Amino acid sequence: MKPSLKILIDDRDRAFSRSQSQKYLRLRAEVTRHTRQLKEQFLKSALSQDAKSRWRSLRLIGQYKKASFPKISAEQLNSHFLSNFQADKDDFPCLNPDLPSSPLTVSNEEVCGLLMMLKNKSPGVDGVPAWVLRDFSFVLTPAITFLFNWSLRIGRVPLCFKVANVTPVPKCSPALQPCSFRPISLLPVLSKVLEKVVAKKWILPHISSKIHSSQFAYIPGEGNGTVSALTLLHHDVVKFLDSSGCVRILSIDFAKAFDKILHSRVIETMIAFRLPVQIVSWVSNFLTDRFQRVKMREMTSSWQHVISGVPQGSVLGPLLFCMFIDSLHSLCDNSVTYKYADDVNIVHFIRKTDDDNLQLEFNNVLEWSSNHHLPINQAKCSVLDIITKKSIVSSPVMSPSGMLPQVSSLRVLGVTISDDLRWNNHIDSVLKKSNKRAYLIQNLKRAACPPPAMLLAYNCIIRPLLLYAYPCFCNLPVYLQDRLLKFERRMFRLIGATNDVSVVEAGDRFCQKLFDTVSRSSSHCLRRCFTQQLTNTRQSLKLRPIRARTSRLSRSFIRFAR
Repeated sequence: MKPSLKILIDDRDRAFSRSQSQKYLRLRAEVTRHTRQLKEQFLKSALSQDAKSRWRSLRLIGQYKKASFPKISAEQLNSHFLSNFQADKDDFPCLNPDLPSSPLTVSNEEVCGLLMMLKNKSPGVDGVPAWVLRDFSFVLTPAITFLFNWSLRIGRVPLCFKVANVTPVPKCSPALQPCSFRPISLLPVLSKVLEKVVAKKWILPHISSKIHSSQFAYIPGEGNGTVSALTLLHHDVVKFLDSSGCVRILSIDFAKAFDKILHSRVIETMIAFRLPVQIVSWVSNFLTDRFQRVKMREMTSSWQHVISGVPQGSVLGPLLFCMFIDSLHSLCDNSVTYKYADDVNIVHFIRKTDDDNLQLEFNNVLEWSSNHHLPINQAKCSVLDIITKKSIVSSPVMSPSGMLPQVSSLRVLGVTISDDLRWNNHIDSVLKKSNKRAYLIQNLKRAACPPPAMLLAYNCIIRPLLLYAYPCFCNLPVYLQDRLLKFERRMFRLIGATNDVSVVEAGDRFCQKLFDTVSRSSSHCLRRCFTQQLTNTRQSLKLRPIRARTSRLSRSFIRFAR
C-alpha cells in the first residue's frame, strides 16, 4: 500500500460521503488504474531479482497455502515424539579388535570444498546460517578442520552438535492430531558437514559394494532412486505376466522405523559390515546423549533426551538405517524384495497355486522384525493380487492380529498400482493433486502476473507431478494421455502461454534420456530389462528390447530401445 494510493482512496471515500457522484466515479476509476500500475511495478521488480526472492514473491502474490497448525502445544508434540522411542534392551556390543583400523584425518581442501557447496537452509540451535560458513569458508576452514580432526581423533562428537530443533511436518491435511506430524531435526550446519565427511570418506567406500541391490535409497550408484525402483518393479511384473500367472505384492509398513531403531543394533550392523573401528566408535558416540526440543511458530518445548532412533534430517541417519535393514531379504526363490529406506515391498511370482509361499515370506519378515526389535504396523500392511490365470487361487496372508487386507490398488513410492495393471487410479490421483496446485496459478492470474512468470510456476510446481516416475507408466493408453493433455491445455489457456513440448512428449524424452543412461552404464540396475546383442560395428554390444507377447509389455519402458 503506497502513500499515493492511500491518498486516492481517502479522496474517493470523501467524495462518496459527500454524495459527489461524478467525482466519486472518476476517483474510483483512478484508484483501480493506480492499483493495477502498482501491482505491475511490484511484479516487475520482484521477478527481476534472484530466484529465491522471485519464488517468495510468487508465493506471496499467489497466496500459496501452507499447512496450518492446529491448537497443539510444542510440549504435546514433543511428548508424542518421545513416546515413539524405545529403550535399548542390550548394552552396546564390544568392539572387535579384528576390525580394520584406519586413521581419521581430514584436510583443509576437503573441508573447504564442502563449505563452499553449502546451500541456504535453516540453521540449527546454534543459529549459524549456511551462508556465513560458505562466504567466509577460506577464513574459517583452518579452525573447522582442527575441530573435525580433534573430534575424529578422540572419537567424540561435540555436545553442541547433538542437540536439535525438531520441526513438525504435517503428513496429511488437515493435521489435527500429534500423530499426524513427522519430526524433522534441524541440526547445526557444521554437524551435517562433519557427517558428510564421515559418510563420503569412510562409510560409503566400505559399504557400497556390500549393500544388496534391492536397496534403492541413499546409496550412491547407477540407477538408485525411486524412478529406477518403480520402473524395475513394474517391468518385472509385466514381464512375468507376459505369460499367464499371478503376481502378489506384499507391502510392509514399519511403525516409526527411524525412531524405534535401537542404537545397539546399529552398532552391531556396522561391526558386521567391518567398518574401521574408529568409525564405529565415533558413530556410537554420535548416536548417544542426544537431546531435542520442538520449535513451532513462537512456541518452544523443553529439552528431552533421545534414547533411540536415528535423527531424521541428518546425513548419517538414513545411511545407517539402510545398513540396518540390509539383512532383510526374501526367503523364496520366486520372490524379489524392493526397498527404499523403510518402504519394503515383496513381489511374489506364481505360476500355479502350489507356488504360493507368500505366508512364509511374511513370517520371515515378522521373525526379522522381532529379532531386530523393529515393530511392524500390521494394520497398514496389505496384499495386492494381480492374476491373469483363472486357475490360480491365492491364499490369504495371516498375521498374529488377523488376516492382512487384500486391496485392489496399492500405492508404492507415490505411484498407484492397480490389480488390473491399468493406470486410471494413478492418473486420477495425479490430476487431483495438480488441480489443487492450480489454485496458485489462478491467484497469479488475478494479480495480473505476466505469462512467463506463471509458466515458470507451472513448470516447477505442477508439471513435475504429472511427470513423476513417467518411465513406470509410459505405456499409458491414448485416452489417459488425452486427460493429461486436456489438463495442460486448460492451464495454458489460463496462463496465456505454452511450452514447446507437451507433457506426453516431455515424458517420452525423459524415458529416452534414461535409456541412453542405461545403455552407457554397465552397472545400471535397469540393464536387465533388455537383452544384449552384438552389432557389426567392431562387435560392440547393443541393448535390445526383450521379446513380448502382450502389448502391455511391448509398450512399456523397453520400447525406447528401438
